[in-house]
Amino acid sequence: MMKNVLLVICFVCVLSFANAQELSSKKSTCAKNCTIPTGYGKSACDWYAQDYPTSWLPAAYAASAQCACLGNESAAWDSATAQCVRAQVRIGTGAIDPVVQGTLASLKVTDCGLIYCSDRYYQYVYANFIPQIYQIHVNAYKTCCCPGTPAPLVAWNYIISSYQGFVPCDYVVAGIEAAGQCGCQGW
Repeated sequence: MMKNVLLVICFVCVLSFANAQELSSKKSTCAKNCTIPTGYGKSACDWYAQDYPTSWLPAAYAASAQCACLGNESAAWDSATAQCVRAQVRIGTGAIDPVVQGTLASLKVTDCGLIYCSDRYYQYVYANFIPQIYQIHVNAYKTCCCPGTPAPLVAWNYIISSYQGFVPCDYVVAGIEAAGQCGCQGW
């Protein structure tokens, strides 16, 4: 398991090295002519562990999303930008098409075990969930004045198919800081 975790982290870091290098010099520079909307504090992160979203969200995404939502002890994770992204992603996730939510919930029951899901489940996730959740993150970064972008889409496909949510939060947060920097207010 640890080998897979390290491979995922390395994969994301390699894909995003250029993005991280570009943003490292302007971590405090938000997009010009942009006002950061109000967001959510870390207490909103409990949503990802509640019965409703865990009944349909892919396990790897739900676990990673809760870790990403909480961040770490750095003040940047409590910045207005981080709170804005937290709110935009949480609201967007809850607004995913109810048909997709229902299908994912059904497939989790019929096609997933404790550690692995069927190819049919992953095909549905790749086609119907990942593109939507990735776009939600892209839109959240834009709305919240981030000059950076989330990790590349290919990394999302790899991570969600590589594990069922058993990556420690520290690794998730480190991956975001390395591969999906917002680039605004130190976050």
